[in-house]
Amino acid sequence: MKILKFKTNIKSKNGVAEVSNYIDRFEEVVNWEVETASSDSVLTVRGQVTKAKVVGAVKRAGYQISAAS
Repeated sequence: MKILKFKTNIKSKNGVAEVSNYIDRFEEVVNWEVETASSDSVLTVRGQVTKAKVVGAVKRAGYQISAAS
């Protein structure tokens, strides 16, 4: 199982809900979470999904995303 981490600008529960409409469509995602309390709002995705799919989903939801260091 891969673990992918990204910096985002998702800051609230509403933002997480909006993104879930896109990420939850991917069968290859086992689970995911956003640390909304952290300054980088780190999105962690576990499963066999590609980085490109996650980036596309978050951008379609209207949020910014970049690779976490």
